[in-house]
Amino acid sequence: MPPASPSLRATARTRARIVALLAATVLIAVAACKDAAAPPPPPKPLIVNGLWDFTTLVASGPQGIISCLDTGSLALTQQGAALTGLVAFVRSCGIPGTVGRGTVFETDSVAGTLSGRTLALEVRSVNGGLVVCADTLMVDTVHTTLAGVGTCGSLTIALTGQVGGAVVSGSVAPDSVTLVTGASAHLTADFRTATGLRALLRPVTWNVANGNVASVSATGDVVALAAGTTTITAASGTRAAFAAIRVPTPAGFVNVGAGNARSCALVTAGSVYCWGVAIAGSPGGVSPQLVGGGLHFVELAVGADHSCARTSANAVWCWGSGAHGQLGTGLVSDASTPQAVQGGFSFVSLSAGGAHTCALDANGAAWCWGADSIGQLGNHLRGVFSAPMAVVGGLTFTALSAGPTHTCGITMGGALYCWGDNAMGQLGDSTTLTRDVPVLVKGGLSWSAVSAGTFRTCGLTTAGAAYCWGTTGFGGALGTGTSSAITPAPVVGGHVFTTISVGGNQSCALDGAHAAWCWGANYFGQVGNGASAPTVSAPAAVTGGLTFATISAGAYAYSDEAINAGTAAHTCAVTLAGITYCWGVNNIGQVGNGTTSFAAVSTPSKVVGQP
Repeated sequence: MPPASPSLRATARTRARIVALLAATVLIAVAACKDAAAPPPPPKPLIVNGLWDFTTLVASGPQGIISCLDTGSLALTQQGAALTGLVAFVRSCGIPGTVGRGTVFETDSVAGTLSGRTLALEVRSVNGGLVVCADTLMVDTVHTTLAGVGTCGSLTIALTGQVGGAVVSGSVAPDSVTLVTGASAHLTADFRTATGLRALLRPVTWNVANGNVASVSATGDVVALAAGTTTITAASGTRAAFAAIRVPTPAGFVNVGAGNARSCALVTAGSVYCWGVAIAGSPGGVSPQLVGGGLHFVELAVGADHSCARTSANAVWCWGSGAHGQLGTGLVSDASTPQAVQGGFSFVSLSAGGAHTCALDANGAAWCWGADSIGQLGNHLRGVFSAPMAVVGGLTFTALSAGPTHTCGITMGGALYCWGDNAMGQLGDSTTLTRDVPVLVKGGLSWSAVSAGTFRTCGLTTAGAAYCWGTTGFGGALGTGTSSAITPAPVVGGHVFTTISVGGNQSCALDGAHAAWCWGANYFGQVGNGASAPTVSAPAAVTGGLTFATISAGAYAYSDEAINAGTAAHTCAVTLAGITYCWGVNNIGQVGNGTTSFAAVSTPSKVVGQP
């Protein structure tokens, strides 16, 4: 057969290409049909196991004012459709433009279910009962974020979160603590992520550099063991934070004051330690805690809910509750550390009362400040005075005693004047009329000491005889064998005393041999005679055979009045060797023996942290 011509060969090649193109088209179409019929790939599983950090804004009101900010962490565990876990957060609340208040919420339980990509949570109370908040969160696994809204009562929450970040910084508060031996303090660790969020729910380990000086628990509780210095370390992840612990060599106490469920004492080096209820952020607890400020004092006065102290330069500093101006700073606000009394005065002695304070200058003139609701400042006025005001009358005094709502002073000639509340005859002027200027106590006696207490006053004559007047209150505190007196009545027993102190419902005194005697209400052992009798109507010897240099009968705790019918009180005293003992009610640690209990401490108990 002859060969094909060139034109025929080209036509054959063209047909082959067309056939190939048609075949390819068919294959693509078939494949497309197959793809169209195939089911979509399954969605990525929603995995929320692990740690999430979050912030929330809690809004309320029609204007949507932000009232609270939460920062915290969620530790979630998913098992199928069920979700469990923990949440810990810090809530700071306040109106914009004002200082908010922060609250650390303990770890609560979390329970919920998963539906699609929505995470439903219920934040429950610690005991697993009450539902506190219900949150609905959208989980974006691509961008690893949480977002959603929630409700907590009438509040609406906007929440945003992210996968828990690594710890990059940390601190411990307080970062420096001074404790006497046996005293304790709680440290709080604050670790943060790179975004500044609180790194909550991360394990924190605590260690102490010198275990002979102090110990630390797994939760940051420190106990001073012996004199010295050491460092406490808190570690989370690769980061650590530190606190310095100082335990000074024990120094003898020279003075102690019993207040309203609290006690404070002055040591020979001039520092002040307090225990019991913590007022306005000032030190408190079941053992002595150092009052901050770095000041050194020579005199201490303890009122119901505030304290004042005098330096060797005769400057007065006060701290504690200041709502009635009793701190003398020119403000009506509290103070956690000593603040200078306004006016640059030079005072040589002072006394702290219920909500007022009084002092004497070098010339014997009396000055008072604080609440003047019933004439207790003696300035012939009424109101709140947050700086020293002169007591009118031109009298010069050698001693002052500020009580809950009245004040008394002994003049240089031995006469006794009182002013303020007189509803129970506690001013001793033979009336029950309120006085806003000093009035002379009747009886013509010459006085060497005076103490103004709740609804009553007691004093010592220059011969050491004890007299009391006013009302017995909760039982026997007059010690006169009568329930009331509007002029001085002699305390039974014929004792000769050198020091006297009147508290909320008990009175105490020291005799010439430095033995302590107390009388009055004894529901919680505040008389210290080891007996369980609720009332001791005559001076009874405090048990233990101790000899004391000073003694202080405390006020009853007003906050406990509904529970104890106003009978709670305690007493403290310092021995000749400088050791402090307390007895009475100890519900908030005011006895200072390292415990708390409503059970009566009816005999002197040594305050912990002393040799």
